[in-house]
Amino acid sequence: MTDHADLRRVREDKVLYRAASILEQRWSARAEQPLLNSPDVARDYFRLMLAGRDREHFACATLDAKLRLIGVHTLSVGTASTCDVSNREVARCALMDNACSVIVAHNHPSGDPTPSRIDIAVTYSLRDMLATIGVDLQDHIVVAARGAVSIANDLRATPGPLDGMRRWNDRKQRQMEAARKGAETRRRNRLAAQGAGA
Repeated sequence: MTDHADLRRVREDKVLYRAASILEQRWSARAEQPLLNSPDVARDYFRLMLAGRDREHFACATLDAKLRLIGVHTLSVGTASTCDVSNREVARCALMDNACSVIVAHNHPSGDPTPSRIDIAVTYSLRDMLATIGVDLQDHIVVAARGAVSIANDLRATPGPLDGMRRWNDRKQRQMEAARKGAETRRRNRLAAQGAGA
């Protein structure tokens, strides 16, 4: 009877060891995911992904609390001039990936990355909808052959309907900076406490 129990224990240990190995691989892979923590990085990332396509593609990058990439989902493929996407699909991606924030992007096959009024309206709509489920819209990137535009950051000099988005983005930037400073202060205090205890 004890031989059977010992054999079962060895099998369980092997299963637990294998599970721990799998978890370690997943976490190390997750730590290596790119940071999409600036408009330049996001523009470059989506430009590589979407530039040169002959039809509009709408993509959503889901991010963790430290703005590390969790996943990228192509939510819609349209025609040469339009691409329909529902707020529901973006919310589903964010919830399925347990994301803290998202960056959405689409391409303009025409070659001009200038956001249309519809692009800006979609951005506002997504931002407001995602806020209701506790997910931040970090940016909306428009990619084309001649470059890429960050709706939240590149259009700062443009007066008019983007003022609300600019104020929102400025507030998010201030919040992120305050969080970074708080984390740095906590780290310094922890190191000081460790040094005092040694």
